[in-house]
Amino acid sequence: MKKKPIIFLEGKRLCLRPVDLSDLDVLQSYANDPEVRRYLTNVMPVSKLDEETWIKKVMTRGSDVIVAVVLKKGDKLLGTMALMKINHIDGTAETGSMLGAKEEWNKGYAREAKMLLLDYAFQTLNLRKVCSLAFVANKGSIKHNLNCGYKIEGIRKKHYYRDGKYYDQVLLAIFKQDWLKLRR
Repeated sequence: MKKKPIIFLEGKRLCLRPVDLSDLDVLQSYANDPEVRRYLTNVMPVSKLDEETWIKKVMTRGSDVIVAVVLKKGDKLLGTMALMKINHIDGTAETGSMLGAKEEWNKGYAREAKMLLLDYAFQTLNLRKVCSLAFVANKGSIKHNLNCGYKIEGIRKKHYYRDGKYYDQVLLAIFKQDWLKLRR
């Protein structure tokens, strides 16, 4: 008998579910892929033990919500999406994502996953503002966030160091009332 998949949030083509130790090998390969990790904050090699430690930390409740992004058809793990630094007093959080299945890039999966997570942030957690950060050179991430309703709030000059030079960091955010308009 086939095991029924665990679903935390469900979209048209995707589901977001808890990260599990069975995801270890795929997530480790994504985290070490030079093209995938180019704009991630971690620049160190990720060992199997590193990834297992991270997954075990994610599996325990904390102030972050980190979920696996999975295609419903075929149960393929695309990567992870996170709602981090959740602050219930201020009503804020930050999002982050790592979609490592490069053959699935530019198919709208990142937007679908982000919109599911924003729905959860605003409708379940009752947050009022969600922020995101991106390298100025990461045009795809900036465009993706703008397509999800985020607005650019500012720039941190020469904030990241990659490939022998410093890059600016773009600060983006979406407020609940703007997301509700977009959601309709």
